[in-house]
Amino acid sequence: MRMILFGLLLAALAVPVVYAQDAGDMVADIDRAYRQLKYEEAEALAVRALGRYPDFTIQELSDIHVYLALIAYSRGDIDRAGSHFMSALQLSPDLRLDPVLVPPKIQEFVEDLRRDAVAGEVDAYGPAVRYVLIRDPRVDAALRSALIPGWGQLHKGHTVKGLAFAGAFVTAASAAVLAQSRRVDARRRYDSAPTRQSAEGHYDTYADWGRTRNVFVAASALIWGVGYVDALLTPPARMPSSSFSIQASPNLISFRIRL
Repeated sequence: MRMILFGLLLAALAVPVVYAQDAGDMVADIDRAYRQLKYEEAEALAVRALGRYPDFTIQELSDIHVYLALIAYSRGDIDRAGSHFMSALQLSPDLRLDPVLVPPKIQEFVEDLRRDAVAGEVDAYGPAVRYVLIRDPRVDAALRSALIPGWGQLHKGHTVKGLAFAGAFVTAASAAVLAQSRRVDARRRYDSAPTRQSAEGHYDTYADWGRTRNVFVAASALIWGVGYVDALLTPPARMPSSSFSIQASPNLISFRIRL
């Protein structure tokens, strides 16, 4: 048995360690290599980063395409540079390039591309990677339900469910408030009871209303929690008019949503 464990340990040591580099650090490494004019290293890092695009934010992906565009432009590959700039503009329509890194000639080139993109003239330089920006209303709905139970469901088109959550929460919360009011009255009567016997009766009433209040407070919290989770996880019945743009994908066939 010891020999088997020893063999497994040796095998584990023989396996190369895979370092999952942080996405932000990877972008910083691309920037460092580019500033040091190590274009091949920067390009290799950028291509590797695009291979794991779900790990990066939209802004980071835009920056990666900018570095690839600048490297291509420095080599005279204008078509490739234009394609990567178009991908960057697709992700960040308000893209502004660092004047320290980017000379005026390239700045003008990007501005021309921006005007073409706005006009819909993208045939000359199609995006190197075509991104699909996905709007998912579930996060927005969850925030709404965190404020008012049922609001998130109504926002996503689940009208009956939304009204049910709202009605149940209002009922439970109102019952909790009523029970607390009765508990306070019972306590007042208990404190002002003229005899010990009558005080004991008022105390029992006071304790009963306290337990009732706790039940309805717990019910309100449960309804709120279930409504929040439902708003966050349940797909919408319809796309609302406004929601958060939260993720992009460089693939026309499949995409990934990040909550």
